[in-house]
Amino acid sequence: MRILIISVTTGGGHNSTAEAIAGEFRQMDGVEVAQEDLYEYCSNFLYSALDRGYQFSTRFMPKQFGSTYNGLESHGGLRKLVSAISGSSYMVKKFSAYFQGYKPDAIITTHVFAAQVLNELKQQGLLNMPFIGVITDFCIHPFWEECTCFEYFVTAGEVLNYSAEKKGIDMKRILPFGIPIRSGFLESVPKEQARAHLGLNANQPTVLVMGGSMGYGRLLPTVLELIEMPLGLQIICICATNRKLYNSLSEIEEEKLHIRGFVENP
Repeated sequence: MRILIISVTTGGGHNSTAEAIAGEFRQMDGVEVAQEDLYEYCSNFLYSALDRGYQFSTRFMPKQFGSTYNGLESHGGLRKLVSAISGSSYMVKKFSAYFQGYKPDAIITTHVFAAQVLNELKQQGLLNMPFIGVITDFCIHPFWEECTCFEYFVTAGEVLNYSAEKKGIDMKRILPFGIPIRSGFLESVPKEQARAHLGLNANQPTVLVMGGSMGYGRLLPTVLELIEMPLGLQIICICATNRKLYNSLSEIEEEKLHIRGFVENP
């Protein structure tokens, strides 16, 4: 059996989920797994532009990014227009060439941009294997409902059933299995052992502050507020790829603050 897993380079969660799924399939007998980044395969320019553009807009233009997101969430006509552009003839034609040499039995994608291209390929009759979309957020963001050719959508849990139904997705297509994670996260490690490994106080109350693979959110003010609390806390802040946040926290002389960059350990 051949499984193709497709992601797109925006943020780290989509790729981490793809890696987690691939890792599980690779442990199964008789399963061959291939992984692709849709934009990297189709165009190095698009790959770079999407990655840098996404980071720039979310980091330096968060209000505009939020307004655009809300507009796509609210207006079906705008979604259909952007969806048509995302599933453009160039991307469809370029990626359809991939399947001339590789015929998977099923395709799983962890990003809606890839889902749109796949949806168009199936609508044109160029692909006919089952499609499964894995939604890697605790919401169903715009465009997933436009992917009408997908057999199933994996969601973070039953709490999203109402949202899926409101978006017009047939509940028979919803699989509320949770967001896939690496098997390493399922291994139980004694707290004392984990804290010793990370250089933490074994008996001190601990707070973890993090904001995804790009270190977004009010992390700096949150850490400063926690430091001021008379609770005797030790604080771990995961800055991920946010070097500005890392540098700002590094200037704070506070023994109970532990700063990390991008981490990959479970």
